[in-house]
Amino acid sequence: MTADAIPPRPGDPPPPVVLGALKLTSGDLNSGVANITLPFDFSISTAALVPGGPLDVKQSTYNFNAGSPVTISTDGRLIIGGDPASPRTALSAVTPSSRGQRGVLNVLPADLVLKDGGLRSGVFGPEGQRSLIIEWDGAIAGRSDNSRVLVRAIISEVQPTIRFVYEIVPPNVGAAPSVQFADGSAQFSQSVFGGDGPAPINFWHGV
Repeated sequence: MTADAIPPRPGDPPPPVVLGALKLTSGDLNSGVANITLPFDFSISTAALVPGGPLDVKQSTYNFNAGSPVTISTDGRLIIGGDPASPRTALSAVTPSSRGQRGVLNVLPADLVLKDGGLRSGVFGPEGQRSLIIEWDGAIAGRSDNSRVLVRAIISEVQPTIRFVYEIVPPNVGAAPSVQFADGSAQFSQSVFGGDGPAPINFWHGV
């Protein structure tokens, strides 16, 4: 798997015309969680350097079946797979072997307060080319001005791909976007924060 910060491209899929507001299963728009299920099978491979030599690379593949739980936090995080749990739980704090394959996407992990209906999701595209979109629409909690936030995670079964899209992010947000995957025998973690702030990020399989 590789990760590159790239500018928006004309061919990038737009969100559906209508993204449905998610019902929170616990908490509120400042500190809440919603639960959905993965609409398609998703498999992603990672490659990471292992301490001990510049060419010592560990490759792993993480598989998530359609119907796997997706747990979404109002604070810009989501978990794919494992037992449904609060995305505030760090990946290192769980026992992957007891929870199965598990992925944590820290899209914009910050203290957000979402507007009413500001946590949304939608699925578009024909079978075999579907994308799941999760959208956070709100503001940084405790900031009186220049705090608007609009970000998305797009998970596609083509390639397959994970994409973070930052439509509106205020300066000095103090967040550290990252991705983490784990199972009973392997763990992968990579920061995706670069430059002066978040930029569109692609993660794709097999490149």
